[in-house]
Amino acid sequence: MGSARNEVCLELQNIQVHFEQVLVLKDINLSIRDNEIVSIIGPNGAGKSTLFNIICGLIRPSRGRVLYYGQDITRWPPHRICHAGIGRAFQIARPFGGMTSLENVMFAFCFGKPKGGQYSLKRKEALRLLDLLQLSQKADLLARELTCSELRRLEAARALATQPKLLLLDEIVAGFSPQVIDQWVGLLKTFRDQGLTLLIIDHFLSLTAKVSDRLIALHHGAKITEGEPDSVLSNPEVISAYLGEVRQPYRE
Repeated sequence: MGSARNEVCLELQNIQVHFEQVLVLKDINLSIRDNEIVSIIGPNGAGKSTLFNIICGLIRPSRGRVLYYGQDITRWPPHRICHAGIGRAFQIARPFGGMTSLENVMFAFCFGKPKGGQYSLKRKEALRLLDLLQLSQKADLLARELTCSELRRLEAARALATQPKLLLLDEIVAGFSPQVIDQWVGLLKTFRDQGLTLLIIDHFLSLTAKVSDRLIALHHGAKITEGEPDSVLSNPEVISAYLGEVRQPYRE
């Protein structure tokens, strides 16, 4: 699915995270190359969101390194990581409810790569992003008046406004219909066609097989396997992790 470019965009080396006496992530090693779409899967409590928080600088690992195009960003603050080109759309969208969709996206430009530019140019780019996310008709609508699906798309538009090279998407289609998921498949492929590298969390496996080049499966904070979607989804350890969740649920 991805391009033939070989440059490593993101690399995690021996990442461990302790919360008090609990080991949450255990020796996580992974790498993502330019223009790949990679999904992190696993049941609740697997450590998926913690992994995203490590990459974005919201949590510092107890051990290990995060490399972005070969540069160690492990201890960088979140705003510096964002400026470097890592954007994130959160599972629960929290836009400024009293601002319009357009204003929310324009405001997000303030937190991306340092840049100047005229107001009119930023507005034009914000409108382009809203059109890309199928929100152009909602540009002047207050964010608090958007539907759940529209809020998720606005969250993605705000993340794209930071001008990332690597975009992290957290459960972007959770709870949506197959038709909406298919729309997101098309959007993600468009993102990649425009040069983005994508790292996705997908708990319910509704998106991964349709769009991912590779899957990385976590369980109890450890990586149990990675590879092409069909191979990972048929792996006995992955199947056991999901089936076991019904009998013994965990919280992330």
